[in-house]
Amino acid sequence: MENIATASNLARTGPVPNMRIIPETVVDHMRGMLRAQTPECIMATFGISMNTWVKIRDGHPIRRSVAERMLERLGRTLGDDAA
Repeated sequence: MENIATASNLARTGPVPNMRIIPETVVDHMRGMLRAQTPECIMATFGISMNTWVKIRDGHPIRRSVAERMLERLGRTLGDDAA
């Protein structure tokens, strides 16, 4: 069934409504903020799940609403660079 497009294929080939890819510079800042890559540390630091962190870290899109909340939270920590 080669003609069936998966969600990840659609995300890579074009814009997906209500999804956002976090810029690499922001991801680099986030990596520097983590004491450990555990679910507890990721939730306490960014307010996101481990699954969402893996998507962000690997350059995959996440829901726009999650991205906006996370970037707002980071903006309070990092200043305007993350927003």
